[in-house]
Amino acid sequence: MPSGRPTTLSFEYVILALLVAGPKHGYELYKEMEAWQGLSEVWKLKQSMLYADLNKLEKMGWVESMPPDLRYTPPRVNFEITKEGKAALEAWLTSPVPKPRDIRPEFLTKLLVASRFGRDYTQHLLEAQRMMVKRWIQFENSQAALGSALSPEALMVLDFRTHWLNNVSEWLEDCQKAFDQQKTDFD
Repeated sequence: MPSGRPTTLSFEYVILALLVAGPKHGYELYKEMEAWQGLSEVWKLKQSMLYADLNKLEKMGWVESMPPDLRYTPPRVNFEITKEGKAALEAWLTSPVPKPRDIRPEFLTKLLVASRFGRDYTQHLLEAQRMMVKRWIQFENSQAALGSALSPEALMVLDFRTHWLNNVSEWLEDCQKAFDQQKTDFD
């Protein structure tokens, strides 16, 4: 049963990121996604999902299909990213995820894509997300200040969220250190 929530588009942004380098057909995109280290740990890649997402992106005006290449059987349809698609990718890639529950599927995907576009993107994304997590932690701490007004069960859940967010904050710092180390290794 649908939840009524809009679905996240992060998988579609992966497609856009792969099209920045130039037009590709669906199977080529699928093979690149399969070879992308880390991506299969976040997404279960299905070729049928890829084609549905390409159609969705085309309807949104973020990709355009090119005439089929009849040299192949079946004919291959190449897709290319549009100016609107590039702008959407840029906006997505430079903004933190707005909710803690989106760290695993959305933020990890953004971080994988950002790392393909260079250090400036990863730096900006990590810093923006660290600031967002800091706000989430401040909110949880303000809730904990209510203390005796909350039930023991509510306090238990609040304590879990606070610990989890602190761990996310530490993980973001570790990611930053890893990217900094990579820079040092290549200097």
